[in-house]
Amino acid sequence: MRYISSILTIILVVISTSCVTIDDAAEPEAYSRDMPVEDIVRIATSVGGERLQEAKVLFVETKRVPELRKYLEPKLLADFKSMDTVKLTNYASLYQFAYKKWNLSLISRYLRHPDSEVAKVGWLMASRRPSPQMKRMIDSEINAFLLANQEDRLLLPEMAKAVRVNEVSSVQSLLELGLMVQGGDEFAKTLAELHGDEAAYAFMSYLAKASIDDLRQINQTTINIYTSLVILKYFVVTPIPLGHPALGHLYLYAVSRNPALSELGQTVLDTQYPGFKEVLVHALSMQPIEVQVSFVERIRQKPTANLKLLLSDLKALTRFEQVVEEINSISRF
Repeated sequence: MRYISSILTIILVVISTSCVTIDDAAEPEAYSRDMPVEDIVRIATSVGGERLQEAKVLFVETKRVPELRKYLEPKLLADFKSMDTVKLTNYASLYQFAYKKWNLSLISRYLRHPDSEVAKVGWLMASRRPSPQMKRMIDSEINAFLLANQEDRLLLPEMAKAVRVNEVSSVQSLLELGLMVQGGDEFAKTLAELHGDEAAYAFMSYLAKASIDDLRQINQTTINIYTSLVILKYFVVTPIPLGHPALGHLYLYAVSRNPALSELGQTVLDTQYPGFKEVLVHALSMQPIEVQVSFVERIRQKPTANLKLLLSDLKALTRFEQVVEEINSISRF
């Protein structure tokens, strides 16, 4: 009985302690309408989330946004180096809320921060207020990173977006590096919008990263599917890069098990064939037999005039008799 009593005592002590911990858990300090600006900012930037949004509403309702402006930027500039990532992120949110005209030197501080999460905040701010001044600042900051051999710190999708919306056209090589290393679709979107036909070679190189085995799967691991879709849509309206050694990869996409990639891959070939007949037929004839047979089967299921002509031309070049037989078996030929 003493043993059982001891156990019950321990259990009661544990429960009691647990309850005290829950009851005594610190709740975020409540706002009041006459609370000093610095206290509201301290709570909002420490907690974030709903408390940050509540602070913005409070400043508007009490008509104290001008008071916030007087306090916020000097405080942020003075304490920037000592703030952690959470604080800097929440301060940036309040800053964008409070000011119509942004301090470019402050955004530069965000871009230069060694924590990539803080740098991303800076690039997002740069993309939200495009202007000639912002464009010059971005160009200058990127050049400074490149001169310091720190291009790896620039390979962020947020950087690519800021470059695009500010129309910074002097960093094509950096965007191509980001495409190949990081692979985000923002790099592809920016290259396509700012550099047009000049992006074709880099885009084909990116598509070539995918292996045959990977494209046979529903989900791909060697490429970003969204980036690939951006690039394939680009090639529907932009000429393919003649002389690129991986042009035949377009057929791997056309026979992919991923339906989005397959449909767009076939559309690219359909639109490009009239202008690049010899190149595309030769590229297909150099593919493994399983790729050629799969492509013939796809065209059997969804024929177009151009792709039917492509298969007719393939008969004279393919080295596989089975492929010729497959083409001949299609009654339309």
